[in-house]
Amino acid sequence: MYHYAGNNPVKYTDPDGKNIDDVPSDTQQSAASDEYLGTSKKITIREQGCTLTTFYRMAKVLGYEGSLADANQVALDNNLFDYCKDDDAYTLLSPKNGAALVTALCAKDGYTVMYDSHASGNATDMAKAINKKENTPVRFFATARLKSGHSVSINGNSVIANDITDISNALGVKYNDTSSRGRQNSNEDAPVRVDFFKVMQDNWARRK
Repeated sequence: MYHYAGNNPVKYTDPDGKNIDDVPSDTQQSAASDEYLGTSKKITIREQGCTLTTFYRMAKVLGYEGSLADANQVALDNNLFDYCKDDDAYTLLSPKNGAALVTALCAKDGYTVMYDSHASGNATDMAKAINKKENTPVRFFATARLKSGHSVSINGNSVIANDITDISNALGVKYNDTSSRGRQNSNEDAPVRVDFFKVMQDNWARRK
């Protein structure tokens, strides 16, 4: 069923019913420097919280009003972080666990977000996969993994591009980066993987 502006028309606009606009540009830099990522007591969200931030932005699109630090704590409480050998701490979020985090953050609104699939390889293959998702009636989020290992939202409001002209943004240098200026994408740091996340909502489960 179609829901105008994610059922939040005061906060968002949705002129064509495909894409929610004017989502706040929250970044991992909005986290205080002393807020640690996962179970680490050395690495802060500000430094390496890009993956957490991409899932947090999805939740924001669906109406989540908590902070990035709150989302970090929910991931901890639900044991969603995976172990990272390099960090010697639980700081990694798999696509499946990231989707589970968004679902947990948006539970009161009856949303379920599920990891659906991914596309990797060259830009043409990824563009084809994006276009295929565009032409389905199901709503999707999409994120990109860069060659450097950095995670970004596929466009400015974390929602999949909704027409063919947006593919250049998704696979070029104009997709939305969620970290500091120093880590923002460049021509050399191209996407190597795009992940797709299916969004479902149980209207009968909605509770405000």
